[in-house]
Amino acid sequence: HGLVGLEIIEQNNNTIIVKDFLNVKEIPVPNTIRRADTIIRSMLKNSKECFKANYSVSIDNSDNDVNRLYFVAGRITRYLMDNPQLIKELNLTYRELMNTWLLMNTLEDFADECKRVSRLFINLKKEKPKKEFVKQLINIYNEIEATYINSMAAFYNKDFKLAYEVLEKRKDFLKNINAMIEKNSEYHVVKIVEKFKNMVSSIKRIARVAVDNSIT
Repeated sequence: HGLVGLEIIEQNNNTIIVKDFLNVKEIPVPNTIRRADTIIRSMLKNSKECFKANYSVSIDNSDNDVNRLYFVAGRITRYLMDNPQLIKELNLTYRELMNTWLLMNTLEDFADECKRVSRLFINLKKEKPKKEFVKQLINIYNEIEATYINSMAAFYNKDFKLAYEVLEKRKDFLKNINAMIEKNSEYHVVKIVEKFKNMVSSIKRIARVAVDNSIT
């Protein structure tokens, strides 16, 4: 269920036989990256709204969509690695193929953390935190969102300078995030900070892929 390109052609109590109908030429790996990126941007916006309304179902569905794209990208990558001639036909290099796979892997991790942050926001809302503190949380999350978008722009445009700026900015992020724990050590806050750090770590990995992708 939910496995793109697979169709059950025979099933009994002991055996399930499936056939792979995925067309690699119709779904190139770079396209899965852009689709996952679009979904994640929507997840980031919806998760910020969880202090106002519960978007958990929508965010969970989006995360499942990213998981499916991750699964498809993995199958395509493995198929292409076994068929070098097809890599040439698609105007790809092995390095580009591996970079897009590493990026897809990171995007899947990032989407998971985004989903977890939204749930923590919902739980924190029940504690009725001060408006100023919520504003501080959202401000940091806005910065994470903006830096994520910049890291993806660096990858798409093969922009070495922008990728390097993202790598440098994450250091300031970590200082601001750690400062939050010093002011508030409640359980939900500590968990949110932990997820923020994981998201920043994923952005770092995206930026590193962008750096490598920019080198010709």
